[in-house]
Amino acid sequence: MKPLIIVDIHEKRSKVFKYLENSFDVDYQIKPLFIGDYITGGVVIERKTVSDFLTGLSTGRLNDQIRKMQETEKRLLIIEGLLNQFDGIEKRRLYGSFISLLLYKNMKILFTENAWETYHVLTILSKQKIYSNEKALAFALKKTRTSNEILRIKVVSNIYGIGPITANKLITRFGSIQNMVNAEDSDLQEIIGERTKQFLEIVRG
Repeated sequence: MKPLIIVDIHEKRSKVFKYLENSFDVDYQIKPLFIGDYITGGVVIERKTVSDFLTGLSTGRLNDQIRKMQETEKRLLIIEGLLNQFDGIEKRRLYGSFISLLLYKNMKILFTENAWETYHVLTILSKQKIYSNEKALAFALKKTRTSNEILRIKVVSNIYGIGPITANKLITRFGSIQNMVNAEDSDLQEIIGERTKQFLEIVRG
């Protein structure tokens, strides 16, 4: 049996996928991944060209993707392309971001020159089978909470008597703080229990 590489559906247009599609060394499956672009050897892999990396920094999208990647146990960021095509200012910005990701975000980073090299990295990882693909896939298929949902959970968990676990259950059930305020007492009691009366006194005034 050939080693397996799982590919996010959005990577189908990439050059890397074209190499995988014509490969005799590995098999691939296409999945709608919420985290990462590829999974192989039990590692969740995000692939960025240098230009994509810079764009992600400017828009804030990169921070969101890195936050999601941090939920996975084994993760790798592949940065594809040549750095010498950028001027001094952009290079300093890139290196500053690399240092931040390595030291403060605990991200593993690997640099490749082009899609062909990235393809070879993926095939090498697939053959090593270091970790379980199933476990990594379970993380990558799970739709993570948005930053607003995380903020709502933090707000609710700070209410007296409500911890983060209960706050997470409330947001999952009702979706918003307003919906919680307007909910039936009995529905809230299913989650909060004997603290419901106190909770309602605080949120409803």
